[in-house]
Amino acid sequence: MVTYAVVGLLDEKTTQYFQTMWKDLKERQITDYGTSYPHRYPHLTFADYTDIDLTRAAALFDRVLQNQEQIELSFLVLGTFLNTKTLFLAPTFSQKLYDLHASIHDHLKEFDRDQDSFYLKGRWNPHCTIASRLNASEMSEAIHYCQLYLNPMKVRVVEIALIEITVNAAHIVVSDRLLYSKKLE
Repeated sequence: MVTYAVVGLLDEKTTQYFQTMWKDLKERQITDYGTSYPHRYPHLTFADYTDIDLTRAAALFDRVLQNQEQIELSFLVLGTFLNTKTLFLAPTFSQKLYDLHASIHDHLKEFDRDQDSFYLKGRWNPHCTIASRLNASEMSEAIHYCQLYLNPMKVRVVEIALIEITVNAAHIVVSDRLLYSKKLE
């Protein structure tokens, strides 16, 4: 199955940090989430779509992202979504982040067909996934790892991308493909 997502990519230092952490989590046999396919990057998801007109979406993104500056955030919260088996870092509130999210949805509302999406305005909890589909033991080990090795960090959203995501029958991402990307000023 193919779906689409609008993601905010993070600065190079943060990307390297996550990739090192994901490799370490795999070597410790806690989870292979971050290394399960070659193009996994730390990101914030702004929107998800079941279908999209790429030409129209690219034109709308050009409008939304015109003069959009990079957004600096602080990751201070380690959390988990209930009943999802997902562990993540969440940024502190930033009006700039929420304004960008709202602008993306305002401009691309014609593609917001899934009214149950967790990424819609009023439902969005921005986060950067550390791991997902963890069983109870893995979750405990991953939390322990994070408490030992992670520190609060400043990150920057430096690019917005539209990606096509292929998931298998178990709804696990097996690949993604970049369709559109714009570096922020």
